[in-house]
Amino acid sequence: MNDAPSERLVAHIAWNWAISSSTIGLNHGLEWTASSHAASFGQQCGDLAVFARGPGSFGFGRNSAITGFFCAPARLIQLGHDNDLTGQFIADEVNSDSNNRGHCCGGADCACFDHFSPTSARAGDTITLFGSCPLSGVGAVRICGLAAAITSRAAGELRATVPAGATGACAVEVASHGGAFTGVGALSVE
Repeated sequence: MNDAPSERLVAHIAWNWAISSSTIGLNHGLEWTASSHAASFGQQCGDLAVFARGPGSFGFGRNSAITGFFCAPARLIQLGHDNDLTGQFIADEVNSDSNNRGHCCGGADCACFDHFSPTSARAGDTITLFGSCPLSGVGAVRICGLAAAITSRAAGELRATVPAGATGACAVEVASHGGAFTGVGALSVE
């Protein structure tokens, strides 16, 4: 990837700024870097959610307080140096420098998945979502914006029925306490 402005989103947070009560969605090719010294990202669990689709990376600088849900099943998360990290940091790969301190948020699961199968179906068919993120906290699935019944769950996978009325190229979305996540690619519904 080159660093052309149209292909890279970089958020530089100024000294002692704070971000709270936000949901940030990153699509393919967009990267997010919070490079700051002594910044605050999210004040309490559930305030800040970052859902990153597709390959790439996002990361944090140093000496910051970072609280939230960060779900990037196909990306690299760089946790930085000497940060207070509270929440969930789920990615294909997570790197850290040194002196980071981790803390948990109780009860809220990140809702994200890596891929689904099959990629084409009809109303009434079952699709399976596969994920390295926990799927136990998923409370709802939507296909083409319509509620899809969850039929079963197992470690790393969840099954849902394609709802009546779904047609065309459909987004597949899961939701939980941590927010909603729309998967990469579309389900082709005949």
